[in-house]
Amino acid sequence: MGFIDSVEDVMRMHAGLIAAIFQAVRERCGDILARRGCSLPQVGEIPQVSYPRACEILAGRFGKTAGLHGDLDTAGERLICQWAEQELGSELLFVTGYHVDRRPMYTMPDLTSPPLTHSFDLLLGGVEITTGGQRIHDYDQLVASIRSRGLQPADYEGYLEMFRCGMCPHGGMGMGIERLLMQIFRLDNVKQASLFPRDRSRLRP
Repeated sequence: MGFIDSVEDVMRMHAGLIAAIFQAVRERCGDILARRGCSLPQVGEIPQVSYPRACEILAGRFGKTAGLHGDLDTAGERLICQWAEQELGSELLFVTGYHVDRRPMYTMPDLTSPPLTHSFDLLLGGVEITTGGQRIHDYDQLVASIRSRGLQPADYEGYLEMFRCGMCPHGGMGMGIERLLMQIFRLDNVKQASLFPRDRSRLRP
């Protein structure tokens, strides 16, 4: 998503996308939802909590301090969503500002709150369904980020070439459709939401 002012632009776009998906599913698949006893949350303004604040809540409310080093572990995601449902009345929650070491090399750092980043995860019912954020658009800053991780810029020449010529402020996100389906249908395992699930003993089809 190009020509953004901040990561908030990406989050607003994503909130609108989720709302549109849920509305379309209600209209086109209402009979399936009813048959399975499922309902979809109404999506308005999705609440946000910063990663540092989430850690404070998890420690104070649930006594959880382990598994929170720069990111939330599975239990942390489940518990912070439990808090959001109880305190904010929302099954959806944006957690923002993860540690730079737990985000990709192209994630824009938050220069006002290092070592955090302009990034987010969207959680639904205790499960991360999306990761996204603002991305570095300055060539020199991107090269420095690559080197800071012990990587060689020469290995990313094809990616870096367009930044050398100039890049607009931009961001993006990746949504796990199978995770979203798992949460909609309250399935026990994400493989149940995959058309062709694979594991160590099943590679085809």
